[in-house]
Amino acid sequence: MGGIFGCICKNTIKENTIIEGLKRLLYRGYDGAGVAFLSKEGKIIIRKAAGHLEQVARKVNLAHIPSKVALSHTRYASRGWPVDENTHPLTDCYNRVAVVGDGIIENFEEVREKLVEKGHKFKSRTDIEVFAHLLEETLRNNEPLKALALASRKLRGIYSIAFLLEKKNKIYVLNKGQHIVIGVRGDKECVFISSDIPSLHGFADEALILEENMAAEVGLDGIRVINIESLAEVKEVRRKRVKYAIGVIDKAGYPHFMLKEIYEAPEAIIRTTATLMEKYLRLASMIIYGAKNVYIIGNGTSLYAGLVASYYFTDLANLNVNVVSAAEFTTMR
Repeated sequence: MGGIFGCICKNTIKENTIIEGLKRLLYRGYDGAGVAFLSKEGKIIIRKAAGHLEQVARKVNLAHIPSKVALSHTRYASRGWPVDENTHPLTDCYNRVAVVGDGIIENFEEVREKLVEKGHKFKSRTDIEVFAHLLEETLRNNEPLKALALASRKLRGIYSIAFLLEKKNKIYVLNKGQHIVIGVRGDKECVFISSDIPSLHGFADEALILEENMAAEVGLDGIRVINIESLAEVKEVRRKRVKYAIGVIDKAGYPHFMLKEIYEAPEAIIRTTATLMEKYLRLASMIIYGAKNVYIIGNGTSLYAGLVASYYFTDLANLNVNVVSAAEFTTMR
């Protein structure tokens, strides 16, 4: 999970553009940051590190990107520890594809095993890396946008993906249940992609909103959108003007974080259930079932959630659960 921000410009990307874009997406993840860009020869170069954006920006120099195309990411460590190798962008075996992602891939372990059997070498413990290796496979006989669609068909989950290809001044993006938008502006000097519309404020005048199951090829010479199920070209894409007050840009357009979290609750629940892996659920169930005492500990809203959960444990599993305030738990005997 995390925030995606990228741009393609006629000239070299302006100083601090990537840092500013990622700053606005920190609410989506802050365990690491990185950027992939093309060298003058068209080779993919990656700068990334675990840690907060400010630390990473100094460590690997995210301010100055000597390229006309760049794809960056700020990470929330939901799959794999917050270490350098798990930080996005992630690459295929030959460093010809650089991928960033936001969301959860449910069946990544079984897909990963099949790819390893074929000889693919993985460098991280993240779920999104399987996409880089699937693209390595599908790109052999397909143009990039079709290759992206075919790769997505092998994966279950809720995610958005963006990737760079060596020697191509394009960014390819996909919405599979997780928001991603394309920012355009009148002077056509640059085109942007991002995880949300507010982060495009000051960069773009208008946002093209990719609906679920849409993929796009983004470049200065135009934007091509397809439906990933039918592979048919999408002629009309919903547009929205990019105009937000400065104070709401880092809150996904909401006036404050509490309101943002209230409106995002349904999506957060879906994402949470998507992260659950059956083998760990079975293990947790065995531990709970064999325990002498079971406690749910929380404060505030989490304490109330624990009380609701206690009814489910009693009703569905015939287990008595103790729900205790975290402030009082240390005094219990």
